[in-house]
Amino acid sequence: MTESTYKYWLHASHAAIGLGIKSKREYRRRYKEDPLLPKFPEEYYNDIWKSNNEWDGFLTHRSNRRADQIYQTWGQASKAAQRLGIKNSSDYKQRYWEDSCLPRNPDNHYASDWRKNGGIDGFLGKPVVSHYDTWEEAAESARKLKMVSAKDYVNRRDRDLRLPGKPEEKYRTEWGKRGGWQGFLDTGYLKNKYKTWDLASKAAIALNIKSAEQYYRQYKKDPKLPRSPQIAYPEIWRDANGWKDFLGTTSRRKIFFASYAEASQAARALGITSQKLSLIHI
Repeated sequence: MTESTYKYWLHASHAAIGLGIKSKREYRRRYKEDPLLPKFPEEYYNDIWKSNNEWDGFLTHRSNRRADQIYQTWGQASKAAQRLGIKNSSDYKQRYWEDSCLPRNPDNHYASDWRKNGGIDGFLGKPVVSHYDTWEEAAESARKLKMVSAKDYVNRRDRDLRLPGKPEEKYRTEWGKRGGWQGFLDTGYLKNKYKTWDLASKAAIALNIKSAEQYYRQYKKDPKLPRSPQIAYPEIWRDANGWKDFLGTTSRRKIFFASYAEASQAARALGITSQKLSLIHI
């Protein structure tokens, strides 16, 4: 296989499907429309051609792999992935097709073993180290590495193995309040802006803004306010009552707490019963 040809079956398959090719005969006639497609993919990818359902799988992604053919244990799948030399979760998604017995989502397929065996690092035979305990520590490391997106994070996380594979799960209580990936990497809408929904909300209220239309006219009065808070703080925005909560114009503004313990303490102090606890959002 030359450098001018797609290295992986999956990439070539995506390319052929993207061209709308429906059959072997049509492929032979049109493959030159993409200079990276090989003339004889059944020869270039012969080691996985049959296991991926030959032409039907290549041009439709209808795989002949059945549930009963998937590796039954985490250990079997882990050894297979390591034999292929797969480097990270992104690489796995591109190459698991090379072994017809590997599942598409090993974290779900082997859920009971996944976390206790070190997640994707353990699965791929990498040293399993303890991840950063706090959002702040992990965010600082990711920013020092100048990661700019979730995809970039996945591809380069191996430069600091203390970074968790899924920070959005590891730091679940902090993630939404701090702006998701944008807040974590200090990019996008939150670059030089308020890092949390709560801080931005307080700033908007301080400007006496009462509506979305008024916000768009006046938000520049505070340079730290993002143009579109619904994009900057998507996780909290979905749980909160949109603009009404953000601008404090609802009579029952939702209050967000970092943990259940804080919410519970506040509820007891206010004399709120368990039936009314739904008004307090964690």
